[in-house]
Amino acid sequence: MKHCFVIPAYKDSPFLEECILSIINQSVKSTLIITTSTPSDYKKLLAEKYQLSYVVNPILNAGIAGDWNFALQQADGDLITLAHQDDIYETTYAEKISNLMRSNNKVFIFTDYSDSINGKIISSSTNIVIKKILLTPFLINKIHRSVFWKKFIFMFGNPVCCPSVTLSKSVLQDFTFSNQYSYIVDWSAWYQMAGMKVDFLFVNEKLMQHRIHNGSETTAQMITGKRISEELFMFQLMWGNFWGKCIAYLYRISHKGNKN
Repeated sequence: MKHCFVIPAYKDSPFLEECILSIINQSVKSTLIITTSTPSDYKKLLAEKYQLSYVVNPILNAGIAGDWNFALQQADGDLITLAHQDDIYETTYAEKISNLMRSNNKVFIFTDYSDSINGKIISSSTNIVIKKILLTPFLINKIHRSVFWKKFIFMFGNPVCCPSVTLSKSVLQDFTFSNQYSYIVDWSAWYQMAGMKVDFLFVNEKLMQHRIHNGSETTAQMITGKRISEELFMFQLMWGNFWGKCIAYLYRISHKGNKN
């Protein structure tokens, strides 16, 4: 099965080239495409340097959901990974993902990952422990198709790191990211997908590094308060107003593990 990475690049990240190199140096080769709704010479020159396709979204400043949906449309693989421009993939990521793919299956594959905060790998934090607990059920094979368990892991937070996710193209025929949100775009999408006939496959290996830094979108959303308001909305959607507020409050404690 053909695997494709797409980087929906935003503005000019100083970490973009490192992300590109981590994909180019995979143990098995995948297609790599750069898309953007904020075109610049910086990104174009990097694409030319590594002989990559560089596609500009005709809708400029399309927002996170718009950027991701456009990136998915450009992908030419049977398996598609939306790579975030600040992150780094371990060399065996594509190989291990491809080995999991089974013909004619709709799959949502995601891996474990490490947090990299200002260049330092974080091995333990409140945030990491909570996510580990939430993902424990997916170490049991029979749970992969259970709608209850697929939804359950998202009812106490979002333990799935978006750039660790690979989707089969057959899933994407019925799927788009919602432009209603600016922070919980992936969380809302994964919860929606959990209700579909899609196998959730968890690779219990740290196959990528998710970088958190002062210029990241995660940090920006925390500063503006958008993250807190959207997380509250998501919890109340699943739990109702009262219990949603309670769980959102407890969940905010785990944010401390993501501070720079």
